[in-house]
Amino acid sequence: WMVCNDAPGDKALFYLTISVSKDKTCIASGELVKQVSNNDQVQYSYQPEHDSPTYTYGFAIGKFNMAQERYGGVVLNYYGHNYSSDQLKAIFRETPTMISFFEKKSGVKYSQATYSQLLIGNHYQEMSGYSTLKDSYGELVLEDSTETNLISHELAHQWWGNQVTCKNWNHFWLNEAMATFMSAAYNEHRFGYEKYHSDIDSYRNVYAAIKSRGNDKSLVFANWSNPSRDDRNLVYFKGAYVLHLLRETMGDDVFWAAIKNYTINYFGESVGTTEFEQAMEESSGMQLDDFFNVWVYNRK
Repeated sequence: WMVCNDAPGDKALFYLTISVSKDKTCIASGELVKQVSNNDQVQYSYQPEHDSPTYTYGFAIGKFNMAQERYGGVVLNYYGHNYSSDQLKAIFRETPTMISFFEKKSGVKYSQATYSQLLIGNHYQEMSGYSTLKDSYGELVLEDSTETNLISHELAHQWWGNQVTCKNWNHFWLNEAMATFMSAAYNEHRFGYEKYHSDIDSYRNVYAAIKSRGNDKSLVFANWSNPSRDDRNLVYFKGAYVLHLLRETMGDDVFWAAIKNYTINYFGESVGTTEFEQAMEESSGMQLDDFFNVWVYNRK
């Protein structure tokens, strides 16, 4: 347990020192600035490169195989205990291309010296400077090299979520819908429009099922203290589908220019849906009230 303010808009620096036995490795938020061996232990010291929300603080300890490569000046680390180094390179081989794509679409360079990805356990979670992915997910990617949505989703959070952060959980869709949509956008860039269209169809189908149950809601929640499964799926999949519709409404060139301006202007900041709408309008010169009222706020 860590005593902290868990409001996502309250960002802070987090310095971490962890001692582990020599037969294990530690991966944590921030940049590894010191590693000291002492008898049968190794002390790892991590220092953040910028303020981050508390939900992105984390660490993992275990016996891992490792692979490493570089993207420009960024060191890319891949870890897993059920995969060889060669398998890890194959699983995460899209990572440099993904970083390049997100840098282009955001207008912002990847902001840390390292990015690590770890296959472990049964969950997915973005952290500051690294991500954890379900251990068995690596098998899926080895079977089909185009099944990289979760890799790109968690990586996208290094821009949208970790740096351009929802000001409170009621605006959580700004984090998760953006990362979900960006994973589809990467698929379009890398594998073609049919792959993108398949992703968008799946998002729309999830939303349609929720709507058929009478559980459609505004993407801006009045309260996020006890969300249902449908609530969470709205934030991820209705939200990503709405961003696709916004792209169609604005047109490709205008939409992507607006996304870039929004990301540059609010990088390192915390935002609400009003700021997102205003940024898209100001960049494009379009009035989007009607669109947001219908698709975001559910005012029909």
